Amino acid sequence: MFQLAAGFQKGDSVVSVDLDLAVHSHISLVWRPISQDRFLGYRLDEVLAAPGGISRKYLTALGIVSNNDYYKNIHVLGCETNFGIIPVCQ
Repeated sequence: MFQLAAGFQKGDSVVSVDLDLAVHSHISLVWRPISQDRFLGYRLDEVLAAPGGISRKYLTALGIVSNNDYYKNIHVLGCETNFGIIPVCQ
């Protein structure tokens, strides 16, 4: 995944069955397949700007410490716990 991500340029879009690629700073739009021929688009600037939203830096940190498809990272903690811990660490 990280070799793939190295080729991204600012503003790129990706299609992914999960949202792991959303943590990369160059990605602005993630298309997630939800059924045959149907996709749900996530514009990251809109998601981050929503009430209760988080910063891009926070999203990246959350992606790094959370369990994902490729690495266990801090596997004893869940996403919700990590989500609460990261602001304290800033």
